[in-house]
Amino acid sequence: MAVGYRLKLRTPLGKPAKNIPFNALKEREWLISAIAIAETGGLDVLLSKPKVARIAEEYANGGLEHVKEVVFGELPGDAVKKLEAELKEMLSSTEARLRECFKGSDIQQASCHT
Repeated sequence: MAVGYRLKLRTPLGKPAKNIPFNALKEREWLISAIAIAETGGLDVLLSKPKVARIAEEYANGGLEHVKEVVFGELPGDAVKKLEAELKEMLSSTEARLRECFKGSDIQQASCHT
């Protein structure tokens, strides 16, 4: 889901499968909620678990499509190394943006979008 969100790849599911119960993702609920809020621009989305779940599923699906393309696509090279490099770049750029966002400011007063 995070890869799909970071790459702006939100892909609707053709036919949703009930493989993973939403409550199994309890440890990542903060991330799922944050992405839903960022996507819709408001807190009201949290009142609809199905809408939050759909947003998470669509970003997860987009991320999986990207991983599938890297692994099974036509580009030469080691897929694991490509994915590792891509994830490292995502983490590095996110860390840099967060450092810039909070540089010289109180964390409570900082407002920026990553």
